This record gives sequence, structure tokens and C-alpha cells, in this order.
Amino acid sequence: VEPEWKLYEELRAENIPFKLKAAAPGTLSETELNWRAWFVVTDSLRFRYAGLAGFVCRTEHNQNSFPNVRGVIDRISAEPR
Repeated sequence: VEPEWKLYEELRAENIPFKLKAAAPGTLSETELNWRAWFVVTDSLRFRYAGLAGFVCRTEHNQNSFPNVRGVIDRISAEPR
């Protein structure tokens, strides 16, 4: 999926370490797949492409959405290292 590839390439370009974790396949609707890769930045910060919702960010305490790759990169940059 193109947005996932864009995130992958942008994380590498920004030298942000991450791991990919496979999730169980499924569907959101007849025309939209439930994307199957989590981008794990830390044990408590992960992202997944969610179709029209953009990227879902899951942390230990909550879940947010970001409309595009730039939003994901900005969110990661705000994380203390």
C-alpha cells in the first residue's frame, strides 16, 4: 500500500529506528483492507495505516489518528528520546 511505503521510506530517510510487526489480516469494508503492518517505534509507540482514517497511533495510554506521513513523523519527533 502506497501510504505504508511512504512512511517506511520517510522513517528511513529521517533515521528513525523502527520495526515492522505483522498483524492479522482482515477487512474494514468490501473495498478496503485492514492493513497488516504495525510500525513499532518503541514498545509503547506504534503506527498502522487505516485507510481513509489515515494513520492510527497507539500508545500505552491512548489512540490517535494522523491524516498523513508528515503527521506521523512530527508525532515521533515530539517523543522524548
